[in-house]
Order: sequence, then C-alpha cells, then structure tokens
Amino acid sequence: MKNRQPRAKMNIPMLCACVLLCLTLFSFHLTGGLYARYTTRAEAADNARVAKFSVTETGLVLSESIRLHIDPDTEAEAIFTIDNDSEVRIRCKIQANNPYENLPLKFQISMGGQIADALEGVEIAPDAAEDCKLVVSWDGAADYKYMGRVDLVELTLITEQVD
Repeated sequence: MKNRQPRAKMNIPMLCACVLLCLTLFSFHLTGGLYARYTTRAEAADNARVAKFSVTETGLVLSESIRLHIDPDTEAEAIFTIDNDSEVRIRCKIQANNPYENLPLKFQISMGGQIADALEGVEIAPDAAEDCKLVVSWDGAADYKYMGRVDLVELTLITEQVD
C-alpha cells in the first residue's frame, strides 16, 4: 500500500500578496535612502519686533480740567497739540460730548486748519505733530433758566494705527 500524504494546496492569491508586500517594503528601503541624500537642513533666526506706538497730547484740554468762560452768542477756544511719537502712521478722532447738557453748547474741532470729521478722523505721520483747536459756542439768546449753571465737556481722543 502506498503511503499517501496529502499535499498542501498552494494558495496563489495569498502567495502573490506576500511577494508584493515584500517587494513594496524593499522598495521603501531603497527609495528612502535615495531621497535622504537630497534633504537639507536649514536654520533661521527672526529678529522682528513690534513697531513703537506712542501718542501724547500737550496742552490744557485732554490732560487737565480747564475752565472756559462762555456767554450766550459767544465762543470760547482751547488749543492743544497731538504728538505722534510712533513709528507708524495713526488716525486720530476727537469726540466732544456734553453729558449733562446743562447749557445748549455746540462743539467744533479743527485739526491742521481743517474741521475734523468725527467719523473719519485725521491721519498723522510718524514723528509728527498736529495742532488742534476746540471751539465751544453757545448759540441762542440769554435765557434766565441757564443762569448760574455750570456744564461739563468731555473730550475723547481715539487713536488707531493706519499702516
């Protein structure tokens, strides 16, 4: 009697998959060494800094309380200077406000000889100054109900970087 041993069947798709896997891993090894020759190392340093932003006001208006004497149908003026000590161009907006409204006052702010628009503002170049003038006027006839009243005027300086 012949000794018959069962022969293992070859699984051809599995054999092809193993061969392809081995070839793929071997090709990764070869191409990795090839591409490694072309890689470089670079070092860099950055010494960038933020531009200086410094705006100062000189005069009697924004830094201190001042007294302006005003009568009906007259005007009072206050002059001040805005210095741009920054390294960048700035846009200044000055807003005048009468929070208590004890007197019927009107305000006009001029910068550089032009009436400053509260919405747009005025641009000031780096290391430059701009002269400003606040004109407070009381339009209307003398009314006894305003006799002896004092009012407060608030000025707000808003600055922003343009470039």
